[in-house]
Amino acid sequence: MSKLGWKLAEREESLWSNLLRIKYFRNGDFFKCEAKQGCIPTRKRGTKDITRAISYFEITVDEFERLSVLDKHIMDRTETVSMLTPYSAELKALEWASEIVERKSFPRVFWFCDSQMAVKDSNEPNSWFAYNEILNVRHAFAGKRWSLFWISRRRNMLADLIAKTTLYNLSAFNFEVCCRDPIPTGNKSKVWKPPTNRWLKINIDAAFKDNSAAAAMDVRDSTGTPLFLATQLFSCLSSYNVDAKILALNWASTHAKECNWKNIIWVTDAKEVANTVLEASTPANWNSWYEIQSLKERFLCEDWILEWNNREANCLADLEAKYTLQHKTLLRCDEFSLNLLPKCITDRIQLERLASAV
Repeated sequence: MSKLGWKLAEREESLWSNLLRIKYFRNGDFFKCEAKQGCIPTRKRGTKDITRAISYFEITVDEFERLSVLDKHIMDRTETVSMLTPYSAELKALEWASEIVERKSFPRVFWFCDSQMAVKDSNEPNSWFAYNEILNVRHAFAGKRWSLFWISRRRNMLADLIAKTTLYNLSAFNFEVCCRDPIPTGNKSKVWKPPTNRWLKINIDAAFKDNSAAAAMDVRDSTGTPLFLATQLFSCLSSYNVDAKILALNWASTHAKECNWKNIIWVTDAKEVANTVLEASTPANWNSWYEIQSLKERFLCEDWILEWNNREANCLADLEAKYTLQHKTLLRCDEFSLNLLPKCITDRIQLERLASAV
């Protein structure tokens, strides 16, 4: 078979020639690697061009020196890769994570993933699309006290949500920079925080493009449960992005005033908007003069508080506004109809609820 294969590949740079070179030149390295049973996650799906976000891996460290098992969250990281198949993406995820863990020199590592299929023997790989990834992963696991276990997707929900959110941020809205840490655990100020008991927190944001704008508001209680989410499309002739955010705050506060909502903490990621509304001087922005005057009167109420926070703590409202502006679709739901929202938004809600509980 070996001679026949080389004879068929007469052209030096043909596809079969390259594949056979990879196969036979790397056979020696392959059989030197003692692959553990079930160490490579696979997925049997159709072949297609995709960009898949690499999943997180939660690593549990077992410290035998203390004669006790210590389970703790060590690290969170995410990265995006362009792969030909989901199978290759799974292998690349494991390879990427193993490189990070190897530098940490952990004595014992348990790996968990939600891929049902796994390579359970040391036979030669039969997938040419993932040949190199398979060898790299087996070399990474060889000679180490590493174990890989399969868990259900429900138990692996956090990693699944983070990977999907990273992918949505890249594909749906063409963000320039991928959020490297969607749930930052080191800096609590960058995480959405629930309000105190008996108060509501309303995050406001707006997306602006080509004289069109979309406003978004999300209302959540002290447990982080969304009580009301809504978006609105309107025209904005000003080229100043702050004007769109002022119109968004005016629209949302008008709705809250009509509903007679009390004990509200309003949050915007535009510091200029918060300063303009709260300062006592006459507004100098003529494009939104009437809206600013109306906002000043509304926020004289003692049970309404307007705050500024960074963009990382306002991701849900930002996501809703951009989705509405891109798809020209209005969103409006309460706590009983959250399942009707787009999946990228429901994933973001779950992420922020998990982050606020850390």
